[in-house]
Amino acid sequence: EEFADLIYGSQVHVGGPEYEAQERHVHHVTNVLVDRLVSNGQVLGKAFCEMDPERRYLVSKAQFANAVGTACNHISKQAVEFLWSAQFEGEPKGANLDDKCIDWRSFMSQLAHYNHANRPPTPCTLQGRKRQYDLLQRSAAITGGYLPDVDLHRPDQDPDERIILKCDKLCHRISDLPNMPREAAFLTEPYVEDIRAFALRCEKALPQQLSKARLRSLLRDRKVVHQDELVDLLCSELDAPMAQGPLPPKEPLYASALGHGGAEVMSLEAKAQQPASALDNPGVNQKHREPPKETEEQRPGMQPGEWGIYAKPVCLQLKRADIKAYVSCQRTNRDDEVDVEKFLENVYMPEDQRKVIHVVNDGLNRHIRGHRPPRERPSNDELPRHVNYWEARYMMELLADNMATVENSNGGKLKPSKMFKRLDGDGDGYISLSDLKSACARYKVPHSSADLHAMFSQLDKADNGSIDIGEFTRQFELHQGNLIDAMSRPIKAVHHEGGVQYGGPVQDALDACERQVAAEHSAGGRATSAPPGSSGSGGLRVGTTGSASSSQRLPIITDMTALGHGRVSDVIRARCSQWKAHKSEFYTAPAKTRFGMTVHPDTRHVTESCMPLSSSFMSDADRFKTTNASACIFATPDHQMPQAADSLKHHARNEFKVERIRHRQREFTERCWAANAAAQDFDDQKIARKALTQINYERRCRMSCG
Repeated sequence: EEFADLIYGSQVHVGGPEYEAQERHVHHVTNVLVDRLVSNGQVLGKAFCEMDPERRYLVSKAQFANAVGTACNHISKQAVEFLWSAQFEGEPKGANLDDKCIDWRSFMSQLAHYNHANRPPTPCTLQGRKRQYDLLQRSAAITGGYLPDVDLHRPDQDPDERIILKCDKLCHRISDLPNMPREAAFLTEPYVEDIRAFALRCEKALPQQLSKARLRSLLRDRKVVHQDELVDLLCSELDAPMAQGPLPPKEPLYASALGHGGAEVMSLEAKAQQPASALDNPGVNQKHREPPKETEEQRPGMQPGEWGIYAKPVCLQLKRADIKAYVSCQRTNRDDEVDVEKFLENVYMPEDQRKVIHVVNDGLNRHIRGHRPPRERPSNDELPRHVNYWEARYMMELLADNMATVENSNGGKLKPSKMFKRLDGDGDGYISLSDLKSACARYKVPHSSADLHAMFSQLDKADNGSIDIGEFTRQFELHQGNLIDAMSRPIKAVHHEGGVQYGGPVQDALDACERQVAAEHSAGGRATSAPPGSSGSGGLRVGTTGSASSSQRLPIITDMTALGHGRVSDVIRARCSQWKAHKSEFYTAPAKTRFGMTVHPDTRHVTESCMPLSSSFMSDADRFKTTNASACIFATPDHQMPQAADSLKHHARNEFKVERIRHRQREFTERCWAANAAAQDFDDQKIARKALTQINYERRCRMSCG
């Protein structure tokens, strides 16, 4: 009755205006009445024939009611009136229809058409065997005649899940996520919003059900904890409060290699650590199984005798899906491990301190850098690190040279930021010892374990166990210096005779030191062998990270007045202007020949034909060959003659064109054959996919009906 009032009530609008509910009711009553008449169609036709023995096919209202009553027992008078008035469509309202007649053949035809138009579709589970065989044959291009098991493309549904009404839709209140979000290849926007909706429920209920002191005591022996392990811990604690001890300490990755000594500093081939809950291993750390004795300060508002009962919220009940979603929203490292201190801070953060940026930059945002990866070697406090500056510098130079050989952009030169991306193999934003080892193997850098540790110690000055991009760009140093050196020594001027002059605080300190040394030498009366102006910032100087500028080959400068230093643009203009023709040269100097366009004497053999090493050099016999000696009928045919060379070139060109046309015809024929074969294969695959989709749909329907 309540459902009928909800659907047909005048005060409730469901699915449209008020008259739509009445139309649905009339449509339902008509379907029921027509189904009964069609099911007894033979009886109804026999009754009409008995009423009309002369076959005039016209019956009155009384005869119509008698025939319908004969076909359907216990039919109401209202139904007879409804069927009779439906035969006079278009008559004015209130007109008298009792004295009229109808053609009972038209009435029977209307029943058949209405029943056919509103019949339910034939279930796909009732299809014929021949149709199933034909569909299977069509899908042979994909299945090969063997029908695999049907894939429902969804996880198995838990029969214990509750069905709730959410926003006028029936939904399943899932108790567990089918997969962790970290396993998804692509996080779509609707999926992320669903996960955050689950996480919001846990965010509000978890601080009320689990105290901060209790959670800290469970995680007191861990700095990081795996996501699956943390989910098992929280679910077990909420199901059975105070029934488990803290998680046992996790063995570091480098624990198995601490006993290695000698030249091999440490082996990087550590055992893979599988996350396992302390509850799943009853033989480990049994002394932590006893519930710890906590005081009232750890759980305010509770009496010591009430530890077995938690004050749960009224409207929120946490499921495993909520806890999984909340843990998945936490920032993790490369191995999907959550930082314990950060997790405690996020769980018990006051509501007024939560911001929208915390939600945007949570663990579901894969573009944000996560926590540092776990240590792959002990810290300096546990075991002194292997430090060797020159060994590290050698490895840096070797790695940079090998990387430059495979780089195509910028002439093989890599910026420190791009080099960091090349070395970060897993893309977590940090370089670990394993990343460094795999990079050396990828770029074919010969190395030992001591070399790796020496370079890693030089890059990881803070001993964090991993290197971020800031530490790498500051510490990665080549013979040109690192990024900080280049920024602190800008180019102040350029010398006309070659070389540059640096500035900045570092160079000023070096200049002051050189001036002090020169002054001490002068005060001591010792003569220096250096030329004047070699010390200080005005002359040529050997850079601290480069070679001497004076050792390079200087360009030939005809204007010797252009000496000293100047701006970069002035030096370039002075070097280029000496090769340009001046206005006076057109009147005072003869035109330069093609042999005199260069001032480099070591390149004359390339341009002059009279030089023996020239590419266009001709011997005396060829240069002084007469026409009579080469064109005589008794002379040997010479391919160097213009007439013979032109004839050979003409025939070769014609043969090439003919062969090119044949090659194009063969290629076009092969392409046509390949295109036709691909089109035929595509059509077969399309038909097979359509047939396989239809088969799977029918099998799913059969499974649901069964």
